[in-house]
Amino acid sequence: MFTKKTNDAKVMKNQTSISQKDKKMSKKEIRKKEQEIKKKAFDSQMNNKRYTSEKRTVSGKKKKVKNPMLKPRTTNEVVQCFFKEFDKKTNIFKIADNKYSVCYEYKDINFSKTDGDEVLNVLVKWRDYLNSLNENVSCHIVDANTPVKTKEFKEKYSMDVSDKLNPIEAQLCEEFNDMIYKTIGDSEVTLTTRRYLVLTLEGDDYKQISQQLVDLEHSAMTKFKEFGSSISIVTWKQRLKILYETLNLNTVSDEEFDKILEQVGNKKDEADQTYTIYDVLAPKYFNMREDDLIEIHDSNDPGSPQKFIRTLYVADLPSSMTPRFYNRITTIEDVMSVITLNIQPLNNGKFLKKVNQQITGMKSERLSKVKKAQKNGYDYSIVVDEALEDKLDKAQELRTDLTKNKQKIFDMNMMITLIANSYEDLTNATLKILEISGEQLVDVKQLMFMQLEGLLHSLPFGHNELMINRTLTSDALALNVPFNSKDLLQPSGLFFGQNLVSKRGTWADRRKLMNGNGCVLATSGAGKSFNVKTQIEQILLKYPEDEVVIIDPQGEYDPLLQAFDGQKIKISTNSKTYINPFDTDMNYGFGDGGADPVREKTEYLIAFCESLTGAGTLDGIEKTIIDRCTRIVFEDYQNSHFSDKSLAPDLKVFHECLKMQPEIEAQQLALTLERYVNGSMDLFAHETNVQIKNRFVCFDISDLPTSIQNTGYLVILDHIMNRLAHNAVLKKCTWLYIDEFHILLKNPYSAEYVAKIYKTGRKLNALNTVVTQNISEVLENPQGRKILSNSEFACLFKQKPLDLKAIQEIFNIPNEMASYLQDPPFGQGIMVFGEDKLPFNLFVPDNTEIYKLNNTKNMNIRDL
Repeated sequence: MFTKKTNDAKVMKNQTSISQKDKKMSKKEIRKKEQEIKKKAFDSQMNNKRYTSEKRTVSGKKKKVKNPMLKPRTTNEVVQCFFKEFDKKTNIFKIADNKYSVCYEYKDINFSKTDGDEVLNVLVKWRDYLNSLNENVSCHIVDANTPVKTKEFKEKYSMDVSDKLNPIEAQLCEEFNDMIYKTIGDSEVTLTTRRYLVLTLEGDDYKQISQQLVDLEHSAMTKFKEFGSSISIVTWKQRLKILYETLNLNTVSDEEFDKILEQVGNKKDEADQTYTIYDVLAPKYFNMREDDLIEIHDSNDPGSPQKFIRTLYVADLPSSMTPRFYNRITTIEDVMSVITLNIQPLNNGKFLKKVNQQITGMKSERLSKVKKAQKNGYDYSIVVDEALEDKLDKAQELRTDLTKNKQKIFDMNMMITLIANSYEDLTNATLKILEISGEQLVDVKQLMFMQLEGLLHSLPFGHNELMINRTLTSDALALNVPFNSKDLLQPSGLFFGQNLVSKRGTWADRRKLMNGNGCVLATSGAGKSFNVKTQIEQILLKYPEDEVVIIDPQGEYDPLLQAFDGQKIKISTNSKTYINPFDTDMNYGFGDGGADPVREKTEYLIAFCESLTGAGTLDGIEKTIIDRCTRIVFEDYQNSHFSDKSLAPDLKVFHECLKMQPEIEAQQLALTLERYVNGSMDLFAHETNVQIKNRFVCFDISDLPTSIQNTGYLVILDHIMNRLAHNAVLKKCTWLYIDEFHILLKNPYSAEYVAKIYKTGRKLNALNTVVTQNISEVLENPQGRKILSNSEFACLFKQKPLDLKAIQEIFNIPNEMASYLQDPPFGQGIMVFGEDKLPFNLFVPDNTEIYKLNNTKNMNIRDL
């Protein structure tokens, strides 16, 4: 055991053993139980000589090779084993004489829930990346379940309960936080998975090495982008923090770690001695007396807090492998682990030469056996040496792979480091690993008497000196695909519940996407409206500067409006609320620079007129007439640069202009529109008296006659476009929810208008969302499909079998993941977020205010 002192630390040989009286089982009992299990699982390993391990030759013979042994005398020297120095500017670490490494963090992708061609595609791309590495580069893939203080994690992802909230808003905020806290859990630390790529080079010229590492970074960026992933540099400070939190008992925030680093250079108690970087990172007590684990203590007191670390390695692989083993051991719940693939490309030419030599030797051996058989008067085929023939076949197959199948050869070892706060937890974690490896026919062993070496080769520093390698071809190595399942953990995002694959919470911020367009699709009763309302509630609580606008054809958002003091604008034939469809200003349009507002308005008015006359009723002549009249009625207003509101036209002015045109078609069109100008449906023939005075607005069209609901949608959307333009100038985000939007698809011009909003909404800081349960109508409409295809965000719930296939095609959802949409429980669905897809479920207790506000089962909603 090493002790950390202000002077030179010495080995502590007679330290009292750690007491386990407070545990359910004593340490002695746990050790005895584990030894019994180890005896059964590791019989072959127990006979190995100390400090040696096996390396297989091409012929399959085992060769004993001595591994480098580390013999630090102090905790300071333990840290020095990991690195010698580092460059703060380039983030490159010197890990040994003439050896340098750089570390990147990469984002996961949803590989575990892909199938068929997509799996093969990922495997091929990963193999191609491995093949791109030359023999001077060693590659290290690290999957680390990193502990984060649960308290800090909750603070990072929970909502702020502001004093400015009204009582109901504050209650909703607290209820969302309760759901978030339950998803995160109550343990002292929360495990978050981080994945690292470490590249190591050896050389004398640091300048040349640094440039080569830059080139390797560019190559890795390109390759990982092809996976749908990305990489980012891990800074020198972040790597040191990983080491500190591994070797010490406590997890620290970035601010706390900065204070630790500030101690470097400070004077110790003794004169003329200062703290080095190794001093501040070193643990207080570090015990390696056990042959199969490391113990770390906070003090010399036997009852002090402790940490146990054990490293295992993959000793042998089955003849047939799948990505399943790597996927399983990197997704074990509640186990703090670091799974590392250390990969060293070999020289194909040199290795091929050895293979040929082995083949020649084996053929010579076979020839001797044949001659011996003939000399003794029997046929060799009767007493064939099957072991020799099997080795020869494998060697010849390997040669074919190297020469004709463009395979490369690699040395690989896999380290499995387990970290626990008690010996019992460490034993349980070990048993889980052994259980999984047994199921997959993978031989996993413990690194006896070499636990420090194992930890050294597990953390993301780029060490690879242990001679416990397996020699694999590109195809075999590529089966260890370093991807599992995607998590969305964006602190600024909305909470969508639990990721059903990783079991972690899901937070997604649509504002970070290329465009914020989205859709919510589900059959009736699957949780579509409930999900939309939870989104809106969180937007209003979490983004105080953003605005939310809803078009509600069923009158189901009233409880939400009351809770948030929102503004309801009811559009109907009986109300006195009017919107002039001819409203226009200089900013009108779809965000295209230099757009002509009148030209943009003309396209809209053609759609408006056709929504009144009937879909597909306008011919080319009538459209030309509408175009002409639009320019006539807007001429004076346009000449005033849209500043003189007294010159703004309305439907009555437009109707009079139609009657003045010489064509018969103009008179017929004027007659058709007369009902909407002077008749009982004249609600669109008045000046606008609607004023949006709230950041939460709902346009209620539930009382509009079915015959003009499409028109109502269009008029409101056009009015909202003016609002979007206004908010864009103020750099505000506007969240637009269009419920039951399939109604708009009945008119091709209306459908095209929505498609334009989706196409250009990003320029106006608009985050548009269409909501519908009539999915078949959307899929059958070209513009409907276009709108869905232009959505980077989607919440998909229960789907009909025929609709599901089309939705899978549009959003590129694999069959295995699509199973989450086949008869799922309420609230379960799939989220599409850019290129990422993940299954989720948001459970809301029925005794909460959120549930009462959002539940529509007992509401009297008009059946459309």
